[in-house]
Amino acid sequence: MNINLAQYILRSEDGTIDLDSTLIKFQADCEKYEAENSADNATVKDAINTIFDRYPSNINMPALVSLVAGELKATPAQFETIKDRVANVIKGDPSFKVAKGRNGGVSRPVTVEAPPATA
Repeated sequence: MNINLAQYILRSEDGTIDLDSTLIKFQADCEKYEAENSADNATVKDAINTIFDRYPSNINMPALVSLVAGELKATPAQFETIKDRVANVIKGDPSFKVAKGRNGGVSRPVTVEAPPATA
């Protein structure tokens, strides 16, 4: 979202900046932007999990981004956005592990649930 501040500002009848109205407009736009991006991040996370369901090993980041882009049927124009979203999801979600260096990459460690207690 790019904002041209001069065009974004709301003015009162006398031409001065109406700060309250501008801030209300900005807050509403921020909330809309957050909602849209949260939905996009959820879609990307679902695609990442689908990839790890299919390939449960370490995957290097460029390969993961390519696989996610394919899963989402992204166009080449969307690739940079997908790349950024994959990186943000991986960094922000503790269910993914990132290892650097040799044998590094992204993984989704398997969590083993304890069996139910028997009486």
